[in-house]
Amino acid sequence: MAAVMMKQQCTPWFRFEIGVFQGCTASTILFNVAFNTCFTHLAQLRDECGYQFTKADVKLLTTGYADDLGMSTQPTTHEGVYRSANENNQRVTDSLNEWLEWSKTMAAKPKKCVAMSLVKGKPVEPNLTIKCKGKAEPMARISDEAYGGSCRDPWFKFLGRFLLENLSEQQAKKVLLTMVQDAEARLGGTALRGTQKTWIWDSYVMSSISWLLMIHNMAPTFVADLQAIQTRCFKAWLGYTKTGNNSIFYRSKAHCGLQLKEMMSWNKQNRLIRRHILSTSSDPQVQAIHKMVSAKQNSSNTNEWKDCKELESLKQVFMFETMRGPLRQASVGVGWGHRRQQAQSTVKEERAAILRIFKEQTEESRMAEVLTRLTATGEWIHWHESVLQLDARWHSLIACESDYQLRFWMCAIEDVLPTPSMRHRWGMQADKTCPLGCGKVGSLCHILAGCWRALDEKPQSRITWRHDSVLLAIYRATLAVVNRFKNEQAQAKQKPKGSPKRVILFKGGHYEGQQPKSHGEAESVSFQAPRAPEVKSVLAKASDWKIQFDLEAPGMRQNSRVFPPDVIQTTLRPDGLIWSTSSKTMVWIELTSPWEANAPEWHVKKAEKYNQLKCDIEAKGWKVHDLYVEIGARGHVHRPYYSLCSVLGFTKAESRELKQVVEQVAKLCSHAIFVARYQRVWQERPLLDLFQKQ
Repeated sequence: MAAVMMKQQCTPWFRFEIGVFQGCTASTILFNVAFNTCFTHLAQLRDECGYQFTKADVKLLTTGYADDLGMSTQPTTHEGVYRSANENNQRVTDSLNEWLEWSKTMAAKPKKCVAMSLVKGKPVEPNLTIKCKGKAEPMARISDEAYGGSCRDPWFKFLGRFLLENLSEQQAKKVLLTMVQDAEARLGGTALRGTQKTWIWDSYVMSSISWLLMIHNMAPTFVADLQAIQTRCFKAWLGYTKTGNNSIFYRSKAHCGLQLKEMMSWNKQNRLIRRHILSTSSDPQVQAIHKMVSAKQNSSNTNEWKDCKELESLKQVFMFETMRGPLRQASVGVGWGHRRQQAQSTVKEERAAILRIFKEQTEESRMAEVLTRLTATGEWIHWHESVLQLDARWHSLIACESDYQLRFWMCAIEDVLPTPSMRHRWGMQADKTCPLGCGKVGSLCHILAGCWRALDEKPQSRITWRHDSVLLAIYRATLAVVNRFKNEQAQAKQKPKGSPKRVILFKGGHYEGQQPKSHGEAESVSFQAPRAPEVKSVLAKASDWKIQFDLEAPGMRQNSRVFPPDVIQTTLRPDGLIWSTSSKTMVWIELTSPWEANAPEWHVKKAEKYNQLKCDIEAKGWKVHDLYVEIGARGHVHRPYYSLCSVLGFTKAESRELKQVVEQVAKLCSHAIFVARYQRVWQERPLLDLFQKQ
């Protein structure tokens, strides 16, 4: 029964004879309950007409989902009577007609009913009919291009899978190739930036084709052709050089990559998902068919990638990890931290772990490819573990004003920028020396961080300009933190003393030394639970902090460049000084902007340079915190950066913001230095201050 209601008016109730209630959540359940009687009615013919798998104890007659129904038969001999596959299929179809007539509310749609028949692997005419409104209508053959005077596709789509008479994947390949080529043409014809096109491809296009990759067995050569289209698009949209390593698109961010979805590995991941779903199915027939396919793949000696063998291998690794437990990294001890348990089923946890292990193994294969090409590219592999991950989030990349910054960073990471040495290797010029005339080889490392002529430029050095621009960002962040602590201390002095502390209320207990209360009295008492002592930041221990940085910038020129004489007399001068006379505490910051591979060496050199000064100051009763920070020429922040944030009391948000700013400043400055590599005269320019845009 149903009725139509509009505002305050309602029609009389009427009966639904055919169809289901639109928007009613119970209608789908009622339909499934009614449609299950069809499977029960046809199940009586399964032993006589069903298709028997040769290497699995499974006899299949019907398959279905929602209102789609599939019937599979084969030639049988029952009680001495031989029936062909077409005869058995017609017999099952006649039984279906009986059920449709019995239901009185359901009917077949002949134009959507198709049939196929194979004899010794070759398609033949099925010659099947189905009744509609009491009249027998012929079923269309899958390969028919016309039915009932109208055109139709010579294929059939059942449960999302494209079926052809020859059981090939040609139609699925055609559809998949069309989707990829259409996405390439549509994205390429828009006015979007390259990063935006790449994000749409990675987020939308790859997700839209995942279902086809999951349910079809695409040949590796065909998927490789799709990946060639994908890589070609990425190179064109992001302006990446032809000679660079393509793995930079698909490597993880920890390995200096963009972490995009790779077509080959994406296809394998979807195949593994399908295979794992089938292997863990609650249907015994599905599990039996999976075991049959797995046994066939295990007995095959071909080198083709096999999803069943790969799944079993990944399951073994997962079982080993489960028995072993989580590993401890760096210097943390056994039992430190905990792994949060997810509220999900064991099957889902296993599938997620299998995909994670597969991604790790795929990443290892990419790294192996990089290691084999170290003579040309892959210099980053020597130092990537000593730096923090660059801010390569899509939110940050899309928010950039142009794609030149990402293009420069990608080519700089792989060292494939058109420097004199690289152009000499490509055969484009004979001279490979530095264009500034120092006589050294003009490599990217030399141009960005090693040319002595660039360091000795007057009145401003291009290398020093980048160093001071990064130092300016650190100065502004440090000044903001110092002012924050000063304000907090001023507000704390204004608060009344003796404010009550938080207490925990226990029931049925009493204070130490207090007599238990008699029966009938209230048993709830307050107890001050012991807590770990609060660790104060260095800047929270005093309020008379002074700050001095070795910088020259409009509006912040320092009056003194010498070390504070009230502390010690010395000619040394770190880049940044923060000191308090009342607490006798000194903090200095020494910044270096080297080539990333040389950062550990420079860290040791700077520590050795100021070690004696630190000892002399500590001998006078001062507490010294020496902080040495390295921001690479290509924007990579080295791990000692966290010591700076920890000592000065940066919050997580402040630490993250400063890291993003110094990365951005270093990359922009290095890009300007690279563009001016042929200019022997460096024009003086103001320091790059990105904190003004925050």
